[in-house]
Amino acid sequence: MAIIRSKELRSMRKEEILEKLRQLEIEILKIKSKKGQSQGKKIKEIKKTIARMHSILKEK
Repeated sequence: MAIIRSKELRSMRKEEILEKLRQLEIEILKIKSKKGQSQGKKIKEIKKTIARMHSILKEK
């Protein structure tokens, strides 16, 4: 679920984007809470997706 393209985000309603944003933030917290496992790439992808979501929300 980590990668959501800009085209997909633009077709979504504002409420749907906010819900996905909350889900991704929770997912980051779950990944960070796992100790001893390197999940840097996945966290980086999620952060980029979150930034993309914020950009799309500003457009709407």
